[in-house]
This record gives sequence, structure tokens and C-alpha cells, in this order.
Amino acid sequence: QLTPELCETLHQVNTVFFIDAGSDGTPGELRFIRVVPETSARPFDHTVSPAGLVTLCHEVWGASPCAFLVSLSGACFDYGESLSPEVIARLPYLTNVVVAAVNRLTRAEIGPLSSRT
Repeated sequence: QLTPELCETLHQVNTVFFIDAGSDGTPGELRFIRVVPETSARPFDHTVSPAGLVTLCHEVWGASPCAFLVSLSGACFDYGESLSPEVIARLPYLTNVVVAAVNRLTRAEIGPLSSRT
């Protein structure tokens, strides 16, 4: 659950990944979405969406990170202690997608190694 207090940490980082279990889509479906700030103000609540959090961070601190939502669609959201087989099968792929994105962003921020002295 995302709370407004997370802005205190988020305004200090360049990039953030929100990893979520989605209730829409086919079980095991992975979505990788760029989070953009909201354009219309919503009533303040104790929980916020990733877009709302990025917006609030920018409004309060004057800075917000580049943000991505990685959502893996679940099969069942009943109370329990295990994941569905569809989700378990896709976890390595989710991990690989996030790691690849972090690596790409890291290379973009530091530039080619050959240009560093």
C-alpha cells in the first residue's frame, strides 16, 4: 500500500519501480508502464496511486523520480499464503524485465565506460 509519506524518500532518487499484483488482464500477464504525474487534483486520501505519489512528490518537494509500474496480473486474490501457478511461472520473467530496465537506465545515467576517466 502506497502512502503519502513515501514522498520523503522518493524525492531523493532518480528512478523508482512500483511492482504490483494486478487484478486486470490474463493471469501471468506482465505490464510495464511509465508512470506520469496526474493532471487533475484528487481528494487527499491515506493511500495513493503511483501516479498520485509522483504528483504529490513533485508538488511537495519540487522534484519527482522517473517512475515505472510493473504489474503482474494475478489469478486469485482470496486470502492465502501461496501464489497461483501462472504467477509463479512468470516471476523469473518479471525479475529479468526489471533488472534489464535498471541496467539500461544505469548505463544511460553513467554513459559509456570508455568515456569515463
